[in-house]
Formats: sequence, structure tokens, C-alpha cells
Amino acid sequence: MKSNIWSKSAWSVRLLLALTGLVYEGNSQQSAEVKQPKLTVRLFNQARTEGHLVARAINVAKRILNESGIETEWLANPSKLDIEQRVKQDRQAISPLQLTLRIVPQLGVQTTGFRGPLGFAAVDQGVGVHASISYRRVLETAKTKVVEAHQVLGHAMAHEIGHLLLGANSHSADGIMRSQWRKAELRKAELGVLGFTPHQAEQMRLHIRRNVQSEAP
Repeated sequence: MKSNIWSKSAWSVRLLLALTGLVYEGNSQQSAEVKQPKLTVRLFNQARTEGHLVARAINVAKRILNESGIETEWLANPSKLDIEQRVKQDRQAISPLQLTLRIVPQLGVQTTGFRGPLGFAAVDQGVGVHASISYRRVLETAKTKVVEAHQVLGHAMAHEIGHLLLGANSHSADGIMRSQWRKAELRKAELGVLGFTPHQAEQMRLHIRRNVQSEAP
């Protein structure tokens, strides 16, 4: 008789633990579903790059950032009205969550042995919202036959956004944040496996969360 009571008690305990596990798992899933605040990227194609190439490059950059847990919304060549509406909605003309990216014909002055930078991000005291990419350097890099132009442009977009989120001196020895991409990085870019490190991804998400908190009313 005692063994029967013990069996029922044990069954009850197992059922309780199972239900508790389900509740805990459900809470974990809900926590995992909490979305990271979205970044808005206003893209100005001042180099008049082909539209299909830019569209493919945006998809590349979105994928790289999304793999790091960062969701982005892209506004290609936004009109003045679009910007004014966004500013009114955000209630701030300059926001760390509202980035501006420009594709320009070239950056800097080319000299013997120096072809100019692929990109440039304006970062001041750890804060940046403006970056530019040289289309000339994108095409020159693609001429290596290692990687297609849209992959170069998309990875360059993600790289410069990385600077805006990570701050100054954020180059790394390897990966997408390396200052000068070697053929090894270009091959990884073409294969779709060149991205941010887990530490860089966490730092970028932390930067976003901090700015969301600072902008909260």
C-alpha cells in the first residue's frame, strides 16, 4: 500500500517538474523572441551605381548584420519628405539609431601606391552616424576576380556600419573588421562566411540598447 502511495507521489512530482519545465521553456522562448531595436540606414547613391547592384549589396549587408542579431531597415535614396517624416517621428534630427551611408565616386586623393580608402566612417567620441564608400575602390577590388562587386559593396556597407556601432579603433586582425582585406577575406566574402566576431556582435547590440535607453522619454 505504501509503495502505491509512493508511486502516485513520485508520478505527481514528475508531472509537476514536467509542467514547470514547460513553463520555464515557454518563458525562455518568449525572452528569445524579444526583438532587438531596429537600425534605420539611409542610403544615398551619389555614385549612380546600378540599381540592381545596390539592391543585392543591401541584401548582403542586411544578412551580415542580421547574423549578428541586428535588424536593419534601409531607405535607398530617401526623399526630403521621407527624412522630414522620419525626423518628426523620431523627435530627434540626429539619432545613433538613424545612420546615413553614402556611395560616392571615390574617397580621398589617389597617389602612387595609394588608391584611396574603400570606406570611411565619421566617428567622434564613440558616436557616429555618417559613413561613405568609394565605388571606384569597390570596382577595383572586384577586378581581382576573387569576389563580385555586389559582395564587396555589401561587405563594405556592413564594415562601415560596424565602425559606427563599435566606435573608433575598432579594426580587428581578422574578419570583416580587418582594416585591409586580403584574398582570404575576399574569398570568405564571396562564400558568404565573412562576418563579425561574437564579441563584436555583442558590443554592437549593447551600443544599440544603450542608445535606446538614452532616447527613451
